[in-house]
Amino acid sequence: MLGAAVTDLGTGLFFLLGPWLMYDLTRSAFWVGTVAVVQGLMAWVGPGLGWVVDRVDRRHALIVALLVQAVGSGGLALLVEVHRATVPLVLIGVVLIMSGTRLQLLAGSTIRFLLTPAASRLRLNSWWALVTLLAQYGAPGLAGFLLQWRGEGFALLVQTASVAPMLAAAFLLPGLAAPPRETSGTLREAARTLVGERALWYFTLTMALWNWSFGGILAILVYFYRHDLHFSAAEVGLAGVLMGLIPMGFAIVGMKLNQRFGPGRVLVGGVLLSGLGMMVLPGLGSPYSVGACLGALDGPIAPILAAMSTISQARIPSRLYGQVNAFRQLVSMGPGPTASVLAGLLAGRFGAGPVIEGLGAVTVMGALLLAWRTPVGRVTLGGRFEDGRTSRGRVPMAAGDAE
Repeated sequence: MLGAAVTDLGTGLFFLLGPWLMYDLTRSAFWVGTVAVVQGLMAWVGPGLGWVVDRVDRRHALIVALLVQAVGSGGLALLVEVHRATVPLVLIGVVLIMSGTRLQLLAGSTIRFLLTPAASRLRLNSWWALVTLLAQYGAPGLAGFLLQWRGEGFALLVQTASVAPMLAAAFLLPGLAAPPRETSGTLREAARTLVGERALWYFTLTMALWNWSFGGILAILVYFYRHDLHFSAAEVGLAGVLMGLIPMGFAIVGMKLNQRFGPGRVLVGGVLLSGLGMMVLPGLGSPYSVGACLGALDGPIAPILAAMSTISQARIPSRLYGQVNAFRQLVSMGPGPTASVLAGLLAGRFGAGPVIEGLGAVTVMGALLLAWRTPVGRVTLGGRFEDGRTSRGRVPMAAGDAE
């Protein structure tokens, strides 16, 4: 968990460094948005990576993922330092970094599944979400400081070094061999399992809406900062740090929220809050107000991530976990590149503010429609449609898993 926190911090750096570098190369909203498009397209290779994770030693998969990330960020750092960075080379670096990140997430989540006792899933998933957020929201502040202090090349070098703690932790893990090939399942079986688990499927569809609109905003956020608000690197970092305060509060009380209201209601309420925040954001102008508003956009993400992990562990057999998890990420994140392309094109023509407001309106209407037409609000931690009252932190074992 601690190794992942440091590595996630490094990955979080790139979500600012990649668009920042592209803006310096092109001064174009379209190309800045293209970085987010390429990042989002990596979800489409997820099922193939999940198939690999379910058929190899998970520890080996994690080690390879970390090395691929290091090659991508280290190569970009070298190109920047020798003044040879170009748009195609930056995009190649994005592909390496994000494909390594995708494999890391799939292997890491499967390892967590295998090592976590069933009765402790919600508690440990909630702590994991909190640690992940600490890294994610600390990253913009650190990235802004590094950019202001030593520039893009040094910041990318720091990102490269960030894989070291998790790489060391991976070597300390026990061997986690794949199940026998005849029982490891297929991609078709994994897809049918996801759709067949109706509670998890509705949860995934709701997250797809949220990720679509939020992905559009992230694609043009650096452009919005620099072109519309004229923030310095330090002000961008300050807004990013402030953005993390509200999600941290949600993360601390996340387990209680899930137990009291049920994860479905937390999800629908979180998406509505996010959409309203998007509609308010363009009217703000200081790093403090922008950071607070962005915090509201992403506020309930920690309890939602913890709930999704717990529901997945409750309903998916471990032999299929990597593949089903990859398909879940594909559905929830795969449409994101379309929002990134659309946001980049429209921001260059009409400005970032109107685009962000429009994405917020779509999010609010979509969340209301999903809450009205599906039973997503009644999803419980066991992955069923009940009243949301379950025993404290306990969910059933996944089908096909032995005690």
